[in-house]
Amino acid sequence: MDLATYRELVDRLAEEERWLPVPGLAGLSLGLHGFVDRWRGVAERLSRSPESASQAAVILVRPGGFDRLSEDLLAAGGISRTGRVKLYPGANLYNADRLFGSAARSGALESPATQVVVLDGVDYLDQTLSQRLLRHISAWWLHAEQGAASFHIVLLLNDDGPHELHLSLRELLPAADRLQLPRLRDRREDVPFCLHYEARACGGSLNDFDPGSLQRLMDHSWPGDLGELNVLVRRLYHPPSERARRFTKDKINEVLRGPSSARSTRVVMNPMDWPLQWLEVDVLYKHCNRRANALIDGPFFAMGTTESAADPSWYSQCPELIFLQLVSWAYRKIVEEAEPNLRIVLDVHEQVFHRDDQARQTCQALNKLRTYEQHRLEYGSAHDAFTRSTVEEWFRKACGDPVPEPWQVETCIAALLCDLKNLFSCILEILRRIENDDLREILVEQWKQRRETTWPKHRFVTLVTEVLRLLGRVEGPNALAPEAVTEKLLSRLQEQLRILVDGSDKEQRLRTWVERVIADDFPETMPISTRDLQLLGLQPGPAYKQIMELLQAEYDNKKSSRESLLELSKQLVQARTIG
Repeated sequence: MDLATYRELVDRLAEEERWLPVPGLAGLSLGLHGFVDRWRGVAERLSRSPESASQAAVILVRPGGFDRLSEDLLAAGGISRTGRVKLYPGANLYNADRLFGSAARSGALESPATQVVVLDGVDYLDQTLSQRLLRHISAWWLHAEQGAASFHIVLLLNDDGPHELHLSLRELLPAADRLQLPRLRDRREDVPFCLHYEARACGGSLNDFDPGSLQRLMDHSWPGDLGELNVLVRRLYHPPSERARRFTKDKINEVLRGPSSARSTRVVMNPMDWPLQWLEVDVLYKHCNRRANALIDGPFFAMGTTESAADPSWYSQCPELIFLQLVSWAYRKIVEEAEPNLRIVLDVHEQVFHRDDQARQTCQALNKLRTYEQHRLEYGSAHDAFTRSTVEEWFRKACGDPVPEPWQVETCIAALLCDLKNLFSCILEILRRIENDDLREILVEQWKQRRETTWPKHRFVTLVTEVLRLLGRVEGPNALAPEAVTEKLLSRLQEQLRILVDGSDKEQRLRTWVERVIADDFPETMPISTRDLQLLGLQPGPAYKQIMELLQAEYDNKKSSRESLLELSKQLVQARTIG
């Protein structure tokens, strides 16, 4: 691009009313302005109050990859967002609920609240929902011809959506107005104006690009259309700077050669495929147990006293419930049932076979997911800050956002199923490697030894429960919760287990140590106080101390109940009063 052409483009930026017919759609090409004029005419016709026997449908096709276009197009047509139904990729249950309703609410197509219903992202529906939508539109069209309909419909879809859907809509609605926004590669003369519009939002302008860089951008094919341009500009202007910028052709080439500027979405599953994926996870889980039985004469996932996790309700219409149940199941299996076996085989995976620690990172994320979903986090705590950052990074990889929106929960379910499948496959592969290794006998012996010095938490809970039962601390006023005691003593229990020498009496010595610690750290208190003596009518004085000493001796000798001690207190108070 020569300097004269470049200066002419910069001068044209002053005529904003010409090159920006609609916010978000910049350019001077005939294709763009023709589309805008036609859309405004159609939108004006839709906004008029329809007669009872009239009907209208509009198929609005936009370039894929930039959802912000929907907002700009609806605003340009003066159409209210009240009747807009935003659909999302991979969110089949969410989309079905918004369109067709459920037991709790009615759908947008069953009881339209406005005269114009806008369905944004029709091509994101799976085949089943697409066919259901087409049947619904067909019935609505028939009713409209008979004078029973009183609203219009606007369908927004991407030009790279399913070809079958485009054909079906053309056949179903032959009289519909079909408007297609031309792609950026078909109107390259608009690239400088689009570039200036996006740069202005970042505090820049077209003046920041030299003629060589501008020509390079006009020659680019723009597979991601306006979405790619938007991401590219934000990368160029990040981080913000107060100094003047000047982007050269080399800088543009560097950014274009980086990660794809077009927005991408993680591959997701249809909810109908979840049970099948779950079956594969369950098969891998059972195979891990069988392989471990062959190696260490015990299952890999040893439940102990922990209840086996219930399967998620796969046919529920609430994705949030399914996700919570799946997180809970994963925590039970990976954190509670698999310890310490999982930690041992992952150490072998890294130290002996020299493989990466991706499986360990997955385990950590599953652990933190459960804490994030089911516990109250203290936002000043460094530990909880790590939990949030770990989970937010997992969500970002799963659905693109650190905090998923309701329509992204189904994508998170699919991601979690994939992670579980990959993790169990990794565990199974490690077990196979151990079984086929020349040092199998040594590895298995070391595994068994580490199991004896690295108990899972539920085994400590069992031991503490037995000790509390023998001490009579399971019920009554001095009762203790075994889980709470174990949690408080867990690090000390693990350390004590490590320092105990091997022997048949190791567990008994640990039990003795627990009895002593409970007696020191959780002393029993007599279930009666001086407050009770005061209620019995005893006046404050030296008698308080004497009676409390007698009651303490009685409690220490016989472990008397509160009722027995109160009866003895009455007798002692009466004797003091009479005396």
